[in-house]
Amino acid sequence: MNKALLRYTSNKLHLSSSSLTFQTRTTMVPRCTTNATNCVAASSTPSSLTLNGPKGYAHARIEADIQHRHSGDGSASSPNSASTFLRIVEDRPYFPLLQLDPTKNESVVDVARTVLSAYNKNSRSNNSTDAGDVNSCEGKVTVITGGLTNALFKVDLNSSTDEATNNNTSVLVRVFGSEGMIDRDIDTANFARLCNKSTTGGHNVTNQFTVIHSQLDLLGRFANGRIETWIPNMRQAHHVNDFGATAANCTELSREVARQLARLHYGFDIPEYLVSKKGGGVEMTPTLWRVIEDWTGELKNALEDETFVNDAALVKLFEEVVVSKNNASGTSPAPTTEAIVSELTNELKWLQKVVETKHPDATVVFAHNDVNAANILLDASTTNTDNNDSNSPYNEQTVCLIDFEYGAINYAMFDVANFYCEHCGGNDNAAPDYTLFPEHERQIDFLREYLKEKRGILRAKGEDEEQTAATDAEMIARLLSQVQLFRMASNLYWGVWGVLQAAGDVIDGTFNKENAKLRLLGNVGMNNWDNLRYGMNRLGGYWECKERLLTIGEV
Repeated sequence: MNKALLRYTSNKLHLSSSSLTFQTRTTMVPRCTTNATNCVAASSTPSSLTLNGPKGYAHARIEADIQHRHSGDGSASSPNSASTFLRIVEDRPYFPLLQLDPTKNESVVDVARTVLSAYNKNSRSNNSTDAGDVNSCEGKVTVITGGLTNALFKVDLNSSTDEATNNNTSVLVRVFGSEGMIDRDIDTANFARLCNKSTTGGHNVTNQFTVIHSQLDLLGRFANGRIETWIPNMRQAHHVNDFGATAANCTELSREVARQLARLHYGFDIPEYLVSKKGGGVEMTPTLWRVIEDWTGELKNALEDETFVNDAALVKLFEEVVVSKNNASGTSPAPTTEAIVSELTNELKWLQKVVETKHPDATVVFAHNDVNAANILLDASTTNTDNNDSNSPYNEQTVCLIDFEYGAINYAMFDVANFYCEHCGGNDNAAPDYTLFPEHERQIDFLREYLKEKRGILRAKGEDEEQTAATDAEMIARLLSQVQLFRMASNLYWGVWGVLQAAGDVIDGTFNKENAKLRLLGNVGMNNWDNLRYGMNRLGGYWECKERLLTIGEV
């Protein structure tokens, strides 16, 4: 498939473009009957073959395709036979042929029933849900709005005919978006491993530490999405109202995020498929540089589409966004794709060299890579109005880090720097306010809590801290130096992402270059999301950081 022809939209927006809300329209779907066409039980016998990791999902699809093509009824199987092909991957059910139609609530409920029934019967039996026979449950669908790509639904399955009896099982149904940018085999395998608690049985390596919210779990996967647990009474955090400098108890909330990041970085048993073996040991290579390079390559392919080739004004618009105003290359009279790609490639190589030269020993971990307020859920029953630090309402049960789609091996301090950058917002109106970047003392406080949690985890694991005589102050100073560089990396990463998204919009024919110019000039639509403006503003943040660090001699 030519990825240049895909629409480059991403999960970064599905909970980031606006607040997590629910449509007032809900739909009740009746109990399953024997005559229902699409409401089926998982009747096929799962293979005894142990399937794990991304290769496990790929193997299951190959097996399903072979059986589908040799089913004896032609090239297409019936809806029932397709939906009942089941394999257990990562100790959870996977239906590689079961497609969900997000435009039909009946399909949403039927898929939820099928996957949940298989979860209860075939995998992780000690952790089965309380829905009983889910096929006999009524289904209530609530559409979660605020997303640009993923279709998200809350499904309530009620096994009681008495509405006054609260016997519901609620799940989150996620229909995948962002085709071509996220490897869903790796993403789902990662999420499954993250959800494995120390009390979980089965063949998978389990985590000694609870690295994510205890109620968050993967229940199963279908062809174009997956089913996750629904954590009740949670709300989406806000970059100003909860993390802003004037928000009550913002320090304690940030400290809890620091603790959870440390647990993710040092408490998670990194999956074997994410590391490479070298010299009898394992090697973890940061994916940061490769991802930006790949995105830049995809941008080059997109800009070579005939839509751009035949419109010099459009190319010029993109060049004005990408190329630094202080760079002589931006003065070329004839805008070219080469100027855009060359600018991004040169900056990527420069930044990588600076990082690897100044901090060759920068710690590499499994990183979230997209920690922002929209990807943090808070217990709705707690408030941030209590300024008594000793009585903080924030802990591992009232704060939940979600959406690990971009999770990968990366620098630990990239996660920290990105979190600082996301204090500036921009996920709602594409215009980050860089004056909201945390002040120096708040950065130090966050890192102090992060190091404290990290050391506790390493001691519990019987691992030594880095062999160094550095004091806490020296260690924090070293980390702050890394944060400054990864602040640039975060802006470059999401800046390229935004421009790539916009290029996909152009190819899909949904982009009006004249209106985009007006938006970029601030004349119209400043409250509307615009990928190109977001990319421009994040790249602007990159240039601003670079100029400041060059001025003070830090790079």
